[in-house]
Amino acid sequence: MKQETRKKIREIKKQVLSEIKPEKEPKRVKESLSKINCNIKNLGIDADAVVGGSYAKNTHLKNDHDCDIFVRFSKKYDEGLLPEMLSKILKGFSPIRVKGSRDYFYFREASLVFEVVPVIRISKPEEAKNTTDASPFHVDWLSQFPDVKDEIRVAKLFMKAQKVYGAESYINGFSGHVVDLLLAHYKSFEKLVEEASKWTLPLIIDIEKHYKRKDPLFYMNKEKVRNQFVVVDPICRERNAAAALSTEKIERFKLRCKEFLEKPEKSFFNVSWLNEKKILSGRKRENTVIIKALPFEKKSPDVAGTKAFKVYQYVLSQMAAHGFIVKDSGFEWNKIDPAIMFIELKSKKIEKTKITAGPPDKKKFSRDIEKFKKKHPSFFIKGGKYYAKVKREHTDAEKLAMAAISEKRIKEKCEKIWVEK
Repeated sequence: MKQETRKKIREIKKQVLSEIKPEKEPKRVKESLSKINCNIKNLGIDADAVVGGSYAKNTHLKNDHDCDIFVRFSKKYDEGLLPEMLSKILKGFSPIRVKGSRDYFYFREASLVFEVVPVIRISKPEEAKNTTDASPFHVDWLSQFPDVKDEIRVAKLFMKAQKVYGAESYINGFSGHVVDLLLAHYKSFEKLVEEASKWTLPLIIDIEKHYKRKDPLFYMNKEKVRNQFVVVDPICRERNAAAALSTEKIERFKLRCKEFLEKPEKSFFNVSWLNEKKILSGRKRENTVIIKALPFEKKSPDVAGTKAFKVYQYVLSQMAAHGFIVKDSGFEWNKIDPAIMFIELKSKKIEKTKITAGPPDKKKFSRDIEKFKKKHPSFFIKGGKYYAKVKREHTDAEKLAMAAISEKRIKEKCEKIWVEK
C-alpha cells in the first residue's frame, strides 16, 4: 500500500471513530442486567447474568441496537431445564422464546434488542455441552488484543455501509465475532482491507494455529466449510466462525476493499444510503418506490427479518417481470423501526403496451404460429419472426407494488406492510 493511501485511510479512520465510538455503555444495558441478576437471586437459582458480545468486548458502535446477555447456570442443573428456568427469570420482560440448539429468548427495552442465552457455567471451553457455553470465553480471548478494539469498530461500520455485515440468515454476512477474529489476525483496518482485496478461496485463518500442518477443510464438518472461507474459532477448534458467510458477501467485500484502496473516501462508511429523509426528497424520490414493513413482533428477529426480506425480493422480481428497469434497490432493518425497502427505477411509469415476440415464420413452427395468431389477432411479421403488441397489466410501479404486497401469501409474512407515499 502506498504511503499516501495509508495516510489518507488513517485520517478517515480518525474522523469515523469520532462519530461512532460510544462515550459509555447505555444506561438501559446496566439496568436490564441488574434486574435479571436480581430476579435470579430472588428465585434462589444458582446462576449469574453477564453482558456478552460487542458490549462486553467494548467494540460496539454508538447507537448499536443489539445486546447479548449470557445467563450462566451451575453445572448441577439438567441442561434441558435451562430454557424453562430462564423463562421464569425473565418474567416481567415479556420475552419471546426462540428455538435453537438450546432455546433462548429476546426482548425489547426502548431502542435495544436483548438476546438472552442460557449457558452452563464452565471453567474451560472443552467442558462446553453446547457451542454457546463457550461464548463468554470469547470476551476473555479478545482482551489480549486491546489495540484492535477501535479497528474493529471501523471495520464494522465499513461492512455495514457495504451491506456485508450481519450473520442473520437474511444477510449471510460477516458476524461481529468474525470481524473480531479478522482484526485480531490482521491487526489493523488498513491491513484487513489490503489483504481482503486479494483474497482467493480456499482461505484459512487459524490464529491459534490449532491445525498447524493439518487441513481444517478435511477435519471440520463439510457443511460448515462449504464456502471454503474458514476462520477457525480460537476457543472451539472444531467450529468455523464464518460458516454462515455467503460467497456473494465475500466477493462484494473484496470488491469494495479494492475500490476503497483505489480511492479512499469517507463515503465508504456512509450507512445512510437508505436514510429515509434522503430518499423521500429530491431527484431520487421521483423514481423510487418505498415500501415499509413491520415484521412480526412475536417472531425472532432472524425469522422476522427473513420473512420481510422475502417480501422485498418478491416485489423486486415483480418489477422486473412487468418491464420496469431497476437501477438500484436495498433492504434495511434495525430490528426496532419498520423495515425499509427501496426500489429505484429508470421510471415509475412505463408504456401501456409492449411488443412480445412469437415464433419464427417457418413451416416447422406452424403449430406455434397458429397458437400465437389465435392469441394475438393483431400480430405482425418483422425480420422473419412473428410479433404482437400487447397491453401491459401494470404501468405504474407504485400500483404494482401495492398489488404485490396485497397478495395473501405476502401479507402473511409481515404484521403490517405498506407503500410509502
